[in-house]
Amino acid sequence: MRILLLSTGGKIGGEETFTRNLALGLIERGHYVEMAVGGPVQREDAEKAGIRITEIDITGRSPKRIVCAARQLAHYATKNRFDIIHAQAVGPAIMGIIAKKFFGCRIPWIWHNHGITDFAYRFIVRHLNSLDRIIANSDYVREMLTGNGVKRDRIERIHNGIHIADYTVTEQERLDAREAVRKEFSLSADCRIITYVGRLSPEKGVEVLVDAFRTLCISTENVACLLVGDGVQREELQARINSYPCKEKIIFAGFRRDIKHLLAGSDVFVLPSHIETFSLSILQAFAAGTPCVASDVGGTPEQILPRLNGLLFQDNDSTELASRLNEILNDEEFRCYLTHNAIVLSHSYLNDNRMIGDIENLYGRLISK
Repeated sequence: MRILLLSTGGKIGGEETFTRNLALGLIERGHYVEMAVGGPVQREDAEKAGIRITEIDITGRSPKRIVCAARQLAHYATKNRFDIIHAQAVGPAIMGIIAKKFFGCRIPWIWHNHGITDFAYRFIVRHLNSLDRIIANSDYVREMLTGNGVKRDRIERIHNGIHIADYTVTEQERLDAREAVRKEFSLSADCRIITYVGRLSPEKGVEVLVDAFRTLCISTENVACLLVGDGVQREELQARINSYPCKEKIIFAGFRRDIKHLLAGSDVFVLPSHIETFSLSILQAFAAGTPCVASDVGGTPEQILPRLNGLLFQDNDSTELASRLNEILNDEEFRCYLTHNAIVLSHSYLNDNRMIGDIENLYGRLISK
């Protein structure tokens, strides 16, 4: 198959990582893949991975630029005999709607929902029935779409998966990572590390984690909280913790590329988000063998089965989160049980081989119509 992927990310986050890995997986399966990207950072990342770039600007947000990109994509994809167009963001979804309605694009156009704003749900979602298929990465997203007017037969639910080998570590690598991470951040060898990986932005709920950590420190010694990532909330969070007695134990690590190393060196991974569709960070922690505690929002309960492969806490409840952390840090047998089950689930289901197979199967069904 000849596949054109569209992604408008200006940085390397969840959507951009997903699109790159999807492209590589499809190429490995023998398909021809090109990608239209969102800017120089994503372009460099894709080219470094050996992915062909389509020279069409899909980053515009004005009506004129969106229409122009829709026309160019329809013409380019038809001229070059692409079988599938697979869009990863709202902008390219709108381009698909326009290309179908006004430029006669007959190539199956898929939009992959990685999470959208309330504005998009109110004003854009009902037009998505013009596209050939919408991929929802969780049952939660599927219900949100149907509740906002998307026909159920237009939606395909495909859970995310990651390349497990990118995050799997041996026992020796884990021991080495634990030593190295503690040395880097000047922590004692037996310090227990609670780690968050993601944007520092309001929807991610990081303030809930730091409040829970403050509570945890009242009864638990020799712990640290590692915040990996950057974002608009960094200064606000730093100001928030300045009055905390435990402020020296909360570490802002900034943007990092060595996520596997940091997860392997941690004792617990926490995702305190107020909204999630189907978190890639949780999948990474599962594969790395780091037990997870997460808020019970969105598609997260489809990933974490409480007391089987992780723990959930009520969204925005820092007291309950502190209790969950205390439980998981102070019961080594329970922690190992959760870790084992998470790794098994990763290898059996939450992996990119299964996910790409599901997407490939969808492509085939749409082409054969």
